[in-house]
Amino acid sequence: MKTHYYLLLVVLFCISIPNTVEGQNKKGKSSTDLLLGTWTFDYDSSLKNIDKSNKSQFDSLPKQQRSEMKSIYLNRQIVFEADGNFTLLLADKRKSTGTWKLSENDKYILFTSPNGKVFIQKIEKLSATDLIVKLKEVGDIKAFISKLHYTKNQK
Repeated sequence: MKTHYYLLLVVLFCISIPNTVEGQNKKGKSSTDLLLGTWTFDYDSSLKNIDKSNKSQFDSLPKQQRSEMKSIYLNRQIVFEADGNFTLLLADKRKSTGTWKLSENDKYILFTSPNGKVFIQKIEKLSATDLIVKLKEVGDIKAFISKLHYTKNQK
């Protein structure tokens, strides 16, 4: 009987945990609503979460190369528009554009470039202030920073 009681408690606990990725968050906003706006890349948080082999590779780079890499990522922004367009703004003022949409289960963002190439990012966390996405590996290509942390710009 005790086993059933504990099992019931575990099940109730699990289903009571709020899910901020699928459907709606605690405040009733959809994932689409949460994504809309401008997000700034959090270089320090993203760098803290790279895997061990990439971290040791990064640490072994000369200081100048580490600085160059940082300048590529630092202050990067992505803007999600309500019409399904996105703009990726780099620190050096270059930008990329295309379209975006959420997968049916709101667990992935599908980016489509103007030439039709699709890039998929898995949503690991989505809230009113934080977005963490994991890049999908394509073939043998592995991103140096595969888990991207963003902070939403406040108006």
